[in-house]
Amino acid sequence: MFFVIQLRIRKGWDVEDKIKVWRALAILLAALTGLNGCAALDPFVEPINSQSANLRLSVSSPSSFKYCVAVATVNFETCQGDKMIGAISCRTEKDEERLGIPGSVLPIDGVLERKVPSGNLFSIAPYMIYQDIPIGDLIGNPSKYMNVKIGACATPSFKPETGKNYELNFSPSPGRCDISLFEIQDDGARVDITGNQNKYVELISNNNNTGSLLCDEKSDDWVE
Repeated sequence: MFFVIQLRIRKGWDVEDKIKVWRALAILLAALTGLNGCAALDPFVEPINSQSANLRLSVSSPSSFKYCVAVATVNFETCQGDKMIGAISCRTEKDEERLGIPGSVLPIDGVLERKVPSGNLFSIAPYMIYQDIPIGDLIGNPSKYMNVKIGACATPSFKPETGKNYELNFSPSPGRCDISLFEIQDDGARVDITGNQNKYVELISNNNNTGSLLCDEKSDDWVE
């Protein structure tokens, strides 16, 4: 994966200004965390038969740092990325697909709705997570973004039931990566079923700004 950034250096900038710009860019690149090998994944195809459930994917920002999140399905047995679902937040265009899940919102950035196969274990993990940093703020206050890393992202795997509605919420913040699974009732109420799941896919950041997967089963010594 390559990132090409072109800059127009303003006339009149002194050496200190230029150093700030390049330092800011270094921080921006260091904030990128992706899952190795996912660039070649085939796109996820929603099931067209009746053996399916509805899944809302959402991203929330509990801190002043906004994160961009893209996801892919995972083959739990091999613990490898399987199919690319794509970006939930920081999309170039709002995703228009809505499935009639109770409590659905109009198309906004940070919300996707997809049909997923039911009856079997469904596993998903972040494909890429990085900070959405305003370039002006980055240049003016680069120290704010230095060494700001999220925690490991453990996503619960689950067996969707046919016809039911679910939501998987990603809430990354400095030092944390909280992910919650909800079953959505007909009246729109969300029931947190995260703790009912015993299999998780964990995205662990590596030092080279990529990530690796760990597929694990909850045991007696599991720490949330």
